[in-house]
Amino acid sequence: MGDLGVDTEVNGADGEYHARLSPDWEIWGPCGGYLVAIMLRVAGEHAGFMRPASITCQFLGVGDFSEAEVEAHTLRVGRRGEAVRVRISQHIREIAEALVWMVDEDLEGPAADWTVAPDVPPPAEVPTIEEQGDDPSERYRFWTNLEYRPVDWLPHDEWGTRAFEPRWRAWFRYRPTAVFDDPRLEAARVAMLCDIAAWPAIARGLPPEESDRWIAPNLDVAVTFHQLPRGSEYLLLEAEAPVAADGLAGGVARVWSEDGRLLASSTQQLLFRPSSPTG
Repeated sequence: MGDLGVDTEVNGADGEYHARLSPDWEIWGPCGGYLVAIMLRVAGEHAGFMRPASITCQFLGVGDFSEAEVEAHTLRVGRRGEAVRVRISQHIREIAEALVWMVDEDLEGPAADWTVAPDVPPPAEVPTIEEQGDDPSERYRFWTNLEYRPVDWLPHDEWGTRAFEPRWRAWFRYRPTAVFDDPRLEAARVAMLCDIAAWPAIARGLPPEESDRWIAPNLDVAVTFHQLPRGSEYLLLEAEAPVAADGLAGGVARVWSEDGRLLASSTQQLLFRPSSPTG
């Protein structure tokens, strides 16, 4: 089991930083959301502001679990925010690049909320994935870091029998540390869920003969942070796949707090690739 706060630590200064990628965040290599979390921390170290407002990340290659070089460059700075470009490289090869807006933590402006939270049971009433008969950590170490309570659970005898609604909703709680004082880490635990959102929704919507033939790595993820979790240990991920066509598939997601506040919205583009002969 990893710890988001420990495993995203960076060191360095003046636009040049280093991080060691932990194997505890493995899904086909270092999870994209894990790279996003590191870039959010670097953006805060580099900028004069600590609260992330948005991040748009392009995934350019698969990294490994070793030392990574992280570069940060200011694109624009103002009194209330700073735009930063962040790049992660390994072995002289770029694996991710992001544009990040960091803003003042004490911004003022009108307050309004026009959203309606999903009508789902609270986390205490939703069994964990293990209680519902599965253990995804046996496939990827990433899942040891999350308490996962799927709202739209599909039993094993139903999965793969037909195409379902391309939607995925679940409560998540990070282990061993659920909440953080650092606003970058609070944003990072939201962004991590946005990164894993699209493929499960897409896979549910595909007929069995198609879902077995393909995987779809993320080309990118773009996250708009509306507000911080403010102590909400559980986060609700609501993901949908609107369309798959011409070798690509789109995903949209929202992350909500336990008290029904919309924390972030995101979009993703995925590229279909044939799965391995063993699936």
